[in-house]
Amino acid sequence: MTKAVTKGLSERRLDVKRAFTEIYPFLLLCIILDFVGGYFLGKNFDKFVERYPLILLILPSIMDLRGNVFGASGSRISTALHVGYASPRLRDPYVLLNYYLSIVITSLPIVFLLIIALARFGIDKKFLASSVIIITSSIVISYILSSIAAYITIGSYKKGLDPDNVIGPMITTVADIITIPSIVLFMYIYEISHEMSVIIFVISLVLLFLALKNMISIIRREELGREKKLIKEITYVLTVLAIVSLGSGGLLEGFSRIIRRTYMIAIIYPVILDSLGNYGSVIGARASTQYHLGLLRSPLEKGAIMDAVNLLPTSLVNGVIMIIIGTTLSSFVYGFTAPIVSVAFFILFILTYALVSFGVMILSIVISYYSGSKGWDPDNVTIPVITTIADLLGSLYAVILSALAVKLFI
Repeated sequence: MTKAVTKGLSERRLDVKRAFTEIYPFLLLCIILDFVGGYFLGKNFDKFVERYPLILLILPSIMDLRGNVFGASGSRISTALHVGYASPRLRDPYVLLNYYLSIVITSLPIVFLLIIALARFGIDKKFLASSVIIITSSIVISYILSSIAAYITIGSYKKGLDPDNVIGPMITTVADIITIPSIVLFMYIYEISHEMSVIIFVISLVLLFLALKNMISIIRREELGREKKLIKEITYVLTVLAIVSLGSGGLLEGFSRIIRRTYMIAIIYPVILDSLGNYGSVIGARASTQYHLGLLRSPLEKGAIMDAVNLLPTSLVNGVIMIIIGTTLSSFVYGFTAPIVSVAFFILFILTYALVSFGVMILSIVISYYSGSKGWDPDNVTIPVITTIADLLGSLYAVILSALAVKLFI
């Protein structure tokens, strides 16, 4: 092991101080920004329930898919930078390949999700309208998110920061910020002008074709044939996970009327999911790099576990911030203070949120180790899998909180 790598390993060790100074600012910023998506979801929740239930059903899958795709893309680029496989520039062939690859593979799982959703809703005007809105939003926003993922990863690396500590929380948060407002935007465009909506839909399909064409061209030009395995691996994993994420959507859509009665939880729902995914992404990305460097030798490696333990205190602080902002924002959106926040509920939320966050972090380490030991690249598996699990756990957590709030406080 070279001196440079040895120095890099010492710099990657995480203690509580580094957790709060290097990682927590990004986690806090992510939570604050996540409330943008929460505001749009809470503001339009009734419309989703009554007029676009399909979108509500697959919304967690869409949010999860975008975080998975672009978080994994950043993680792959980060690992490539750490091991010297790629250079920190936007026109590096490996960076460009991941840029176009992320755009392309975001679309395929969406198609499978819509096909599966047919069994739930059948083909009608609402289904077709929702499909056009979802596909258009997915392709257009993918171009934006793919650019942001590359800029964040390379920019943080150039500034001396560890991209593994930054890319997961930042890109999933940006994805969530853009996802819900973009769906709402295209929803309103469809309601104002069906013709305009169809034109934008066709343009988005052309953009998807161009991304596919450029991806294939890079693979052939740079002789990156070995990346074909990467493409198959990522597409398979993301498609399966997107389908699994329908469980989160089923909880959201199935218990939407209970969640709607709790007001605040309807707003902090995307914040819960994204923040849990962020904790899993940070520890998972670190564990993936540790695996490639030969430091993750067991599913419960002490060094990786200590990373999670040292990051845990930040979740207690975030729990306080989430419930304060959620209560304030629910008052603004609905015109009154939701009656579910008492001292008991306040404490319950903070402690249970920290517990769930820690569980997600531990699972991310286990997933990273076993995916690597089974011959899969942890960079392609860990973040997608852990954010999907975080969405399922977060959705179940939100439903349980809503049920307790309705039973005990309303």
